[in-house]
Amino acid sequence: MPSVFLLIIVLFPIFSAALIPVFRLGNGSKLKIYVFAVTALTSLSVLSLFVFKPVSNLVLKVIFADVSPGISFSLGFDGASAVFSVMIAILWPLASLYSFEYMKDERFHTLFYVFYTATYGVTLGIALSANLFTLYIFYEFLTISTLPLVMHGFNDKSIRAGRKYMYYSLGGAAFAFIGLLYVINYAGSTDFVLGGIFKGEVPPFFETVYLLTFMGFGVKAAVFPLHDWLPSASVAPTPVTALLHAVAVVKSGAFAIIRMTYYCFGTQMLEGSWAQYTVIGISLFTVLMGSVLALKESHFKRRLAYSTVGNLSYILFAASLMTPEGLLAAFIHMLAHGITKSLGFFAAGAIMKKTGKEYVYDLDGLYKSMPFTCICYCVSAVSLVGIPPFACFISKWNICLAALHSNSVAGYLGMAVIIISAMLTGFYMFTPAIRMFSQQKNNAQTNVCDPQYTIKITLALLAFSTFIFGILASPITSGLNQLIFGA
Repeated sequence: MPSVFLLIIVLFPIFSAALIPVFRLGNGSKLKIYVFAVTALTSLSVLSLFVFKPVSNLVLKVIFADVSPGISFSLGFDGASAVFSVMIAILWPLASLYSFEYMKDERFHTLFYVFYTATYGVTLGIALSANLFTLYIFYEFLTISTLPLVMHGFNDKSIRAGRKYMYYSLGGAAFAFIGLLYVINYAGSTDFVLGGIFKGEVPPFFETVYLLTFMGFGVKAAVFPLHDWLPSASVAPTPVTALLHAVAVVKSGAFAIIRMTYYCFGTQMLEGSWAQYTVIGISLFTVLMGSVLALKESHFKRRLAYSTVGNLSYILFAASLMTPEGLLAAFIHMLAHGITKSLGFFAAGAIMKKTGKEYVYDLDGLYKSMPFTCICYCVSAVSLVGIPPFACFISKWNICLAALHSNSVAGYLGMAVIIISAMLTGFYMFTPAIRMFSQQKNNAQTNVCDPQYTIKITLALLAFSTFIFGILASPITSGLNQLIFGA
C-alpha cells in the first residue's frame, strides 16, 4: 500500500467538501449523491486498510513533514486508530443517509454539507494521527469545522450555543497545548507508543500537567465542570447533534485522553498517583451528574445530551483504571455507545421533526402514529440501560470486570456508581418509551407518521447493529483485544 494513502483518506473528504460550492450542485439529488458517494468511498478506503495491512501486523506510520527535531506531522494506523476510524467509517455514511430526508426542509444546504463532509476528514485525521502534535492540529480543526454546524440555524439560540462551544473548545485547547509543550520538552518526541514515551525519572510537575491536559481534552468529552456546552449544542439539527454527541466531537475528546494516557504519558508513571485518583473521581462524578441531570431534563434531545455527558465518562473511568482491561473496556464502550446513542438521537430527531414537539410529556400515545420510530427508540433505551443481549450491556459488563480486577477501592467505587447510573438511566430512558406506548391518543394524528425510507433504513441498521453487537460479543471483544494489544 502506498504510504500516501493515509493522507489521501484524510484529505479526500476535506477537498471534496470544498468543491461542493464550485460544482453548484443545488439542494436536490445531485448534492445528495455527491455527498453520499464521497462519504461511502472514504469509508471503504478506511476499511481497506485492514485488507492491505494484516491484523497480525497492524502497525503503519508515515511521516509527511518534519517540523523540528522530535516533532513531525505524521499519520499512522495501529490498533487504537483502527478501532476509532472503523467506528467513524461505519456511522458516518448512515448519518449522511439520515440527513438527506431530515435536512430537506432546512436552509443553507450547501453550507451544511460543506462542513458536514469536511468534518469527516478532520475526525479521521484525529483517528489516524501518529503523534500528539498531529492529533492536536486536527483537534483544533475539529472545532473550526463543527462550529458552523452547531450554529446552522443562525438564530439567537444557535449563535449563543456556537459561542459557548467555541469558548469552551478554545479554552480546552489551551490546556491541551500546555501538555503538548511539556511532552516535547521532556520526552523529546510526541510519537504514540503503547506504554508511554517517558522514560527514566519522573519529570517535574508530571501529574499536574497530565491533569491539565486531561481537562483540556476533556472539554470535548464533556467532563465536569466543562460539560455545559454539550446540552446547549442540542439546538443544532439532529444529524449534527448525533455527530457531536455520539461520533465525532465527544469521541474525539475521549480518544485523545486515551492516547495521552496510554500512548504518551504512560500508565506505569501515572498508576497510583494523585493524578490518577483525581481523574477517576472527576469521571465518576460526571457519570452520576449526567444521569441525574438527564432524569431532571424534560426536553427530549437535551435529556439525551445529558445522558451522553454521563456515558462518556464511563469511557474515561475505564481508561483511568490504567490497566489493559480498562483500555479494552474503554474502546468497547466507545463503540457500543456510538451505535446506541446514534440510534437514540436519530429516533428522537425523527419524532421531533415529524410532530414538532420537543418535550417528553408531549410523547403520549405516539406509538399509534409512529410505531417503527418508537420501537427503534426503545431498542436504544434498552441497550443504553445495559440490558442483555444489547451492545451497552457488553461494554458496561467489561467496564465492571476491569474495575473489579483492578483490586482497588476506586474500582469498587466505580462499580457502585455504574450500577446506580444504570438504574437512573432506566428511569430517564424508559419514561419517554412508556409515554409513547401509553393509551392516550393525543398524538395519534393523521398527519403524523413514520419518516421515509432513508431515515427508516438508518434506524433499522443501527437497531440491528445494537443487537448484533451483543450477540457477537465474544468475537468482537477478542478482535478488539487483538487489534489493541496484538495478542
